[in-house]
Amino acid sequence: GALALTVIPWSFQIQGQGVLKPGRSFPLIATRPGQVMEAPPPNGTQVAPEQFLMRVESPELDWHRRADSAHSAAAGWAASAAALDADLQPRLLVLRQESATAQAALDGDEREAARLAPPAPFAGTLVDVPPDLRSGDWVGRNEKLGTLIDAGDWRVETYLPEEAVERVSVGDGAVFLPEAAGRGALSLRVEQVDRDATRVLPDGLLASPRGGAVAARQSGNQMIPDRAVYRVSLRVTEPVAAETPFLRGQVVIRGTPATLLGGYLRAAAGLLVKESGF
Repeated sequence: GALALTVIPWSFQIQGQGVLKPGRSFPLIATRPGQVMEAPPPNGTQVAPEQFLMRVESPELDWHRRADSAHSAAAGWAASAAALDADLQPRLLVLRQESATAQAALDGDEREAARLAPPAPFAGTLVDVPPDLRSGDWVGRNEKLGTLIDAGDWRVETYLPEEAVERVSVGDGAVFLPEAAGRGALSLRVEQVDRDATRVLPDGLLASPRGGAVAARQSGNQMIPDRAVYRVSLRVTEPVAAETPFLRGQVVIRGTPATLLGGYLRAAAGLLVKESGF
């Protein structure tokens, strides 16, 4: 009788902390200090693919572009001249390398300028736009001016220890219980289970230094888990309001049931590994 009790399933629930977020998002960042020439549309605006989201002009970047353009033109001319001048032939390889380096710098400037006037990479909804932002305003380096999200695709990500993730399979049902007051529960379905441990937590909200449940330590700008945890991605199976921010909450997954015997075996295996020194 006692042995039978150890193999009877006694817990179907697997619990962890998770973050609700859109499946796709695109931040609007002023990568350089500059003036907003065209402000992003208001929050809630529906945006078509390739529609321009904002335009920021940076005097700092404009200066770099002019300088790098002049340097690139001069280096290109010198390399072309060396190809036709026997006296300069010994320096031809060096001049060509200088020309390539100057052109790479100019190409980098152009890419950064494009980031200050980005087209929408997908159809979506604008959120997090500062309500008082206007054309003509000046903004600082790396200032966030909004986020484009796919409001029709919401996910929850959680990170579980090995003994818990072993009981989770794709297709398992789950529920998300937001911490924020007034937010209702959301139905979920497990979409992906990582089998390799997460080395860096991409969601700082879940890390213990920021009040999360995953024990972690900060190293520079990264959050490093203190023990092996595995990412589980779940899709929200019901509508979510577009203005919903990134929310932290509790994830409850209905997975493979645990048994007392399984717990005893895992504890014994852990003790054996510890005693053997592996």
